[in-house]
Formats: sequence, C-alpha cells, structure tokens
Amino acid sequence: MSNTINYETIILSAPPQFYQSIPNSFNVSSFAKQHLNYFLLADTMQAHFPFHLKFAPFDAYLVLYTVEGKGKLTYKDQTYQLQPHTVMWIDCNAPFELDLFESSHWQFKYIIFKGANSAAYYTHFQQDEYILCPISPISHLPEILNHLINFNKDTPKLAEFIISKLITDLLTELILSKEIDSSQIVAMPKYLSELKNLFDTHYMDHFNLDELADTYHVSKYKIIRDFTTYLHTSPINYLIQKRLQVAKELLRNTQQPVYEIATFVGIDNLNHFTNLFKKNTGVTPITYRKKYHPDSLEFLDE
Repeated sequence: MSNTINYETIILSAPPQFYQSIPNSFNVSSFAKQHLNYFLLADTMQAHFPFHLKFAPFDAYLVLYTVEGKGKLTYKDQTYQLQPHTVMWIDCNAPFELDLFESSHWQFKYIIFKGANSAAYYTHFQQDEYILCPISPISHLPEILNHLINFNKDTPKLAEFIISKLITDLLTELILSKEIDSSQIVAMPKYLSELKNLFDTHYMDHFNLDELADTYHVSKYKIIRDFTTYLHTSPINYLIQKRLQVAKELLRNTQQPVYEIATFVGIDNLNHFTNLFKKNTGVTPITYRKKYHPDSLEFLDE
C-alpha cells in the first residue's frame, strides 16, 4: 500500500478551504507502513454554506468527530446525520459524500489513516453496519484527535511510534464508546436516558440529587447506582465532564473571557472552575487556550 493519496483522483468535489489544508507529501517509513498505524491527513474543518465534499474510493480509513453544527454523511446508499459529540468511522474503499445538514456552519475534526491493526479494530466496530457513535463527556477521544491534528511531524524517529500509539488509543476509545452506546440502547432505563439528555442539554443549570429523585420517582441511591452501571461514572462527574467538554470547545474556538465561559457552563466561581479544569486536564484554562491562540492578550493575566 502506498503512503500517499492522489487527491486529484479521489476528490470529486470539494470547497476551496479543504484543498488549503492538504499537505503536498507525507514522509512515512517503510517500517511504519508495514508494522504501525500512521495518518495521511488530520485536520480541523470549518465548513460554511455552501459545502459539499465528495470522494471516490481510496485505500484508507476516515474517523470524523463533529464539534458543532450538523453534517450529513452519504455512504453505501445510507444517509447519517452527524451531530455534535458524535463520531463516525468508515472504510474509504467505498465512495462517500459529506454535506451540511440543517446548519450554515459545521465544525469537525478528522483523520485519514492506515495501519497494521486498524482493519481488525474496524471489523469489530462496524459489526451490524455500526458507523455513527455518540461520545460520552468522559471519553478521551476528542483530546486524542487534537493531539494527532496538532502533532509536529518534524520530530525525531520516535514520532512514528507516538503517532501509532495515539491512533491505537483513538481506535480503542471508539470501540469502548460503541460498547457503551450498545449497552445503553439495549438496557438503559427510560428515566436514566432522560436524565442523561437533561445533563447534556442543560449542563449550565444547577441540579439537586434529591429533587431529581423526586422528579423521576426513584431514590437518589438508585440514580447513582444506575449511572455507574450504564454510564460508568457518577452523576456529578458526568455533569462536570460535560461542562468541561463545552468549556474546552469555547476556549479553543472563541475569545470569550474565561470567567464568562465558567458561568456559561454552570460554574459561577472562577477559582472553583480553574481548579476543576486543572485537575482534569493538568493545565489552567488560560494555558489550555494558549495552545490554540498563542497571541491572546489574556495570557498576560496568568
């Protein structure tokens, strides 16, 4: 298998901004092609209306994570709606098309890759034609994807091993997310699904476990137990991770002040927000933003 893609051959239709992100060449060693996972392209796309991206078949895999807005995937005569915090994984040996869906803007992150063991992971993932998967706020998948997109390929030879590990971690997160999603579809109690959706859409609100127990006519201990069983975390940690997930997106993609972001996600105390953020990411919100906006004047205040 070649480590390059002839984009003039496979891209049948694309907006100008997509071509601007395509590098001219990739330096992948013969060892990496034979034994490791390696990427051909990884980037963040800001899609604006009108947007249409059409590919002919080529030998690689595509993982695409929707950050905000909505997109649409047409693949093997099926149409899939790509909503925020969902990820799709397809084999590009079949043609596919990407479009905006009910939105004038769509931000997504993607990686096109190959690898020695990626086919085995994909076979497990796409059983029963499984393609589109929701991503939990506690998943590390968005962070891993960011590492790959921002990876400096001009580093020493060990870079290929680091990239391979990151791709393997990404595929592992996909498999785990699929298993969680499948178990939820089969067995999650209706009240818990409603409560999860409440946290996902009203994360900025303040919640009381006793009041939630009264609303759903279950004990608060059952809520904690069921959350742990089906979502593999406590209610409070799920809500915290959801708030931090949204905060990270705002830090990456806006110049909104940190204190406004904290309030927006439901954490009124800035010091508490900063401590939570650092505990979960290892850095302060301002340091996190610096990776994406190195010229921001806000860093003078840290």
